[in-house]
Amino acid sequence: TQASVGGKARFVLKSPIQSMIKIRKATFRDKKEIFSFLEEGYGPLSFYKVPHRWNWLFKTTPLCSHSRPCIWIATSQRKVVGQFCGMHVMLKVGKKTYPVIWGIDFIVHPKYRGHRLGWRLLKSSLTNHRHILVLWTARVTEDLIFHLGGKVLTHVTVYGRKTKTKTTIRGQMNRDRVKIEEIFKFGTEIDDLWQ
Repeated sequence: TQASVGGKARFVLKSPIQSMIKIRKATFRDKKEIFSFLEEGYGPLSFYKVPHRWNWLFKTTPLCSHSRPCIWIATSQRKVVGQFCGMHVMLKVGKKTYPVIWGIDFIVHPKYRGHRLGWRLLKSSLTNHRHILVLWTARVTEDLIFHLGGKVLTHVTVYGRKTKTKTTIRGQMNRDRVKIEEIFKFGTEIDDLWQ
């Protein structure tokens, strides 16, 4: 396989694992295998991933009308060994609006890391969507995104709500730091939405 890095061609050998892995867009019929993979991959933290969050993100969310989930999976002998998933959203930049995938969950099974599966999953998602938006990510994922032509936004503001204290927060993110502060009032439209 030939790849171009910095304008110079180099040859990359495929590992035996790479040739055994299939990358494809998931369907809702893959849900059981995806859940098993996430439960194994995240261990006790999988409670925060499946089933409630996953079902909301891909089946019941009012933000998405797509009949197929925005999920790409890596499979080996019908077992899920990696996934990249996101939500279809519209991103406004200046006066232009772009359809993008908001990257939500990206994981490769530890046994299959180091075989370019993460790169293949991200590349596959870009065949159907020109833009991916990622807010918080691991450094290795950031490196993959840069390799695929990604850019860093200098400043992003994210709003959230702590469920236990019902405190509204604003996070301002730069590449190397996150600043979080409490917001007391937005205005009736947003404050009513949070209630």
